[in-house]
Amino acid sequence: MSEGYDRNKDKVIHKAFSKTDKRYLNVEIYSYDGGANKVRIKPVAKNTNPKADSNKQWINQKAISGLSQEEVVGLIKSLNEVVAKF
Repeated sequence: MSEGYDRNKDKVIHKAFSKTDKRYLNVEIYSYDGGANKVRIKPVAKNTNPKADSNKQWINQKAISGLSQEEVVGLIKSLNEVVAKF
């Protein structure tokens, strides 16, 4: 029976990000428990609460995770198509 997800088994292979004034998009290549490399896209938004302590200036949001290389190639193609329409 599966033990479930264990964060300690994630190994980040490479990390990049893009940043705007209000949000980061962290893009990571990672391997879970020695398995195939996958891509995770993690939005991180600026905390708008003016009373938030300095350790909580940025808030992790739901990640888009577990994308295979084939899915990433399709995502890039779709993103390029959408960007061309701006």
